[in-house]
Amino acid sequence: MSSSKKLIDVSGFYAINFFDISPTFQTDFHNHEQWELFYVDAGEANCIVEGESRILKKGDIIFHSPGEIHNTVSDEKKVATIFNVLFYCDSPAMELFRGKLFKISEKAASTLKLLMDECNETYLILDSPISLRDSSPIGGEQMSLLLFEEFLLLLIRDLSGDRSKTIRNRSSINVVPIVNEMCEYMRKSLYGRLTLSDLCENFHFSRSFLCDVFKKHVGCAPIDYYLELKLTEAKRLLREDGLSVKEISERLGFESTEYFSRYFKKRVGHSPRDFRKMLINDIPLIKKNR
Repeated sequence: MSSSKKLIDVSGFYAINFFDISPTFQTDFHNHEQWELFYVDAGEANCIVEGESRILKKGDIIFHSPGEIHNTVSDEKKVATIFNVLFYCDSPAMELFRGKLFKISEKAASTLKLLMDECNETYLILDSPISLRDSSPIGGEQMSLLLFEEFLLLLIRDLSGDRSKTIRNRSSINVVPIVNEMCEYMRKSLYGRLTLSDLCENFHFSRSFLCDVFKKHVGCAPIDYYLELKLTEAKRLLREDGLSVKEISERLGFESTEYFSRYFKKRVGHSPRDFRKMLINDIPLIKKNR
């Protein structure tokens, strides 16, 4: 049985806090290396993120990404109840939460309540770094992580439930790092066959969302970019190595030598063999108009 890659993989908690803040509460501006979930269970709070004020009411949640400068201020009128978690997670899907403020669904709220209860029984709240209670339940650490990952997955489902809204608001999501990661992933996969389905599975996006985001930031479709990378590598191999056209085609994962030659000629204007001959004979590929 093949194992599938986890969409969200939380490697651990750094701190878990569940507390009431007074009307005069205020933190200094700060940042940290962990992701932070900040949830308002009652009242209101004002999160200032990179100089922008974000008002959170009961049921609202925001994520602070690693290195993001932020602080929290109460509304100066009433007490607020806050639940926040600092955690480690390198999953690319976390980029969906960057810069977003939203109200959680009823289903996600139910899981969050279970998570808060489990964490309260398992950990010494307000400890940084986190530590276990002497009377923590059996499997409390694992259960807390499982519930937290389930909660994050429910949030992602809620976000992806309205695809058009996600697309419209993607300007608030910093997708540049994940697009760069896609490009690097394709560069490392030159000697093989990478499909759009492979990209979607690896980066956990739908075809339409992945293609839309990639084209916006790179200027072409993902597979077109991948084929251009292969074309550049094919030129290098034709220039530098003594491999035959068939061997180059096979190494780069083209379905046949014929398909490789057709694609090469379409993009370059010459067949692979003619390209190599012209290089050997030092004949310019493009003739200038006289």
